[in-house]
Formats: sequence, structure tokens, C-alpha cells
Amino acid sequence: MARKENPGALAGATGVGMPIQAIAEGPQTLAPNRVQHQHHETADAYVGLIVPLNERWRVIVCKDGIQLILQRRDARRSGQARWTGASYHCDRNSLIRVSRTLCGRMDPAAMAVLEALPDWIGGAA
Repeated sequence: MARKENPGALAGATGVGMPIQAIAEGPQTLAPNRVQHQHHETADAYVGLIVPLNERWRVIVCKDGIQLILQRRDARRSGQARWTGASYHCDRNSLIRVSRTLCGRMDPAAMAVLEALPDWIGGAA
């Protein structure tokens, strides 16, 4: 079954020219041990994942590709992690500022990914 294009995928929606680890390329086939990527922003395997910041926090691009969402893992539903939006951003600097305030200790590689994002998401600067 071929994967539908996700308007929230970074490369197409925001102009960032870097690959996103969570987005499978080409047709998806499900092996017994593989996770199926989902199109729900609250899903643990959401296709628009930009970077996990630590075990409780991550950054995604919204399904419409117009904003970045800082999410917190807050519960489980049907045995899967559920993510809730904590803050919404159209510019990189506000995302970084709020992430430093809310998320606590973050992986330095994750911070490098945030710093490589475009100044504005989903529109002209």
C-alpha cells in the first residue's frame, strides 16, 4: 500500500531541506516488528515528527505544515503513547525559547536540529 503524501512533511510544507527520521520513504510495507507511521498528531508514530527532545518532549510539524508544535507525552491510549500540544510556533526562535523553558534537559543533537529549522514556518519571513 503506497503512503499518502503528508502535507505536514517538513521538506514539502516548510522548505526545510533536511530529512526527517520518522518519515518513511516510498511505499510502506509492514513487517511484523515495524511500527506503522500514523497521520494523527497525538500518535507516538506521527509522520511529521521533527525531533524528540527527551523522553517526555518532542517537536512536530502540524498536519497542515503551517506551524511547529512542542508536544508533551502525557498518557497512554490503547497501549500507545499519547502526545499533547503544549505550545504552537510559527518561528524558530520562539520554539527554541519555550523549549528551553519547558523541557528541561534536552539532547544536544536535538537542539542542533531546532537551530537548523527555517526562521519562519509555513510562509515568507
